[in-house]
Amino acid sequence: MNPSISVIIPAYNAEKYLVEAVTSVLQQSVAPAEILIVDDESKDSTLAIANDLAARHPQITVLTRPNGGSGPARNTGLAQAEGEYLLFLDADDRLHENAVRDHLAAFAEQPDAAMVFGANNVIDENGGLIAAKSGLVEDVTLEDLAMRVTPCPSQCLYRHEAVQQIKGYDESYRFSQDVDLNLRLRRVGRVFSHGVLVMDYRRHPGQSTSQAARICRGHVKVLEGNLGPAAPFPDPELLRRAKAKWHARYGNRQFRVALGALRRGKFADAAEAMRLAVLRLQAKAQGLVRRDKGP
Repeated sequence: MNPSISVIIPAYNAEKYLVEAVTSVLQQSVAPAEILIVDDESKDSTLAIANDLAARHPQITVLTRPNGGSGPARNTGLAQAEGEYLLFLDADDRLHENAVRDHLAAFAEQPDAAMVFGANNVIDENGGLIAAKSGLVEDVTLEDLAMRVTPCPSQCLYRHEAVQQIKGYDESYRFSQDVDLNLRLRRVGRVFSHGVLVMDYRRHPGQSTSQAARICRGHVKVLEGNLGPAAPFPDPELLRRAKAKWHARYGNRQFRVALGALRRGKFADAAEAMRLAVLRLQAKAQGLVRRDKGP
């Protein structure tokens, strides 16, 4: 008998994509035990769509909460989840048919892992393919997670016990909460990439991940929280290298962004972009990042 899986779908103003996301779960070759849709006080018809899906599929439960973002919404689902394993699927992403099966196969081979993850495609807002990404088969270290490996929640399967042990998502972070979760999980168990294609990550204009300077600040804050002086296990050298790496990555093309913002009269945005561009140049000048082509 397969272990039980809880799929948690945080949803905010997701009326355009929610049915497709849920359908990708319902069509899994290995069926999850439950699907928890967490409506984060949507302003559109997301909640009505979720309730309609629940009325037609008994394995779906709809939860509601005051608006707080994806991390708190995932924690709301976590508090109700009963499965041995957890899959946090974003409402604008979709799983491939054998995603659960392939994740479970990886866990069967890696019984001491806290999380496993696979590869993903990138699709546009209408579901068209933008890029196919291959995945490595590898043990993922803490340094890997700090420097280069940033799987999104939709491509991961987590051991419920491990996520409970670290108390879920840290709601004090606004951005890069998944980076923080994965870094903390690596402290309590192994992280394994099985490399099999499991999901489609959707890019669209409404995403919160479109502002490089703001996302970079959030990412660096997470790194400092996990590796800085106040962290349970500080690592100043890894923190120094990781900050330089992500400054270089997020700072790519920001001079151009700053000029565009100036032309539009958005001086605060221009200043943010220019600051990030300078941080990129500093990282390069210090030789801390030898190869970085940007996102």
